[in-house]
Amino acid sequence: MRATALCSAFAAIACGSNEAPETRTVESAPVSMQRPMGPPLDASGQPIRSIAEASGCASYRELKDVYGFCLVQWAGRGQGDRSVSEMCGGAGSWERECRVAWVTSRSVEDSVWETADLLNACPSDAGDCRFEVLDMRPDPDVGKQIQLCFENAGSFSGDCIAHSLERWVRVVPSAEEVERVAQINVAPDRIGQYIAAIKVCYGTIDACVGAPEVKAECASRIGELERKEDICQRLLQSPGTPQVPMGP
Repeated sequence: MRATALCSAFAAIACGSNEAPETRTVESAPVSMQRPMGPPLDASGQPIRSIAEASGCASYRELKDVYGFCLVQWAGRGQGDRSVSEMCGGAGSWERECRVAWVTSRSVEDSVWETADLLNACPSDAGDCRFEVLDMRPDPDVGKQIQLCFENAGSFSGDCIAHSLERWVRVVPSAEEVERVAQINVAPDRIGQYIAAIKVCYGTIDACVGAPEVKAECASRIGELERKEDICQRLLQSPGTPQVPMGP
């Protein structure tokens, strides 16, 4: 999976932890994404129905590992309307890689595939695959996005949540929105860090707010943020500027 490019102003504090966030008191080179292009056509202009024929993998059927690897390459092209089971069911020992390739090549925002379908298509133990999906097409409500990260991203949920908060804080949320998010009981350590940044860097709120654990984390971060002026300078950059999310 691609190593996430978002790296925030908060790199000065910490960055890149793969540990899951506290539960309810609570990483790889860029992947070139393509939208589905429709099924390939034969010489007469009709859709090719066989995955093996469509992919050019048919000649490898007797070589199971080679055939499975071939399907991985085909799945990663993002072509066709075949489900992940249809595309990768015959990949044998390569099925996991095939599923990840199928998902990542279809995760762009304007893809015809639904987010729920992509999440379900990830291998059951692949939190990084689900993290990738959620990072590519985040829910516009940061609260819902945090919950999706917590429920789906496994050991990558901490980074997934941090990326969500990074996008959120850099559009300067209103005081009312800050109050709302600060009440979320998922990953209060992560949320508290960004509430502190809003107070110090934007002055949107006069004091730490939110659930008790969020307020405590916020208060513990205030002094550090005040001492490191470069953090706020970076935070004030355009939301489109690549950043690193705050660590644990």
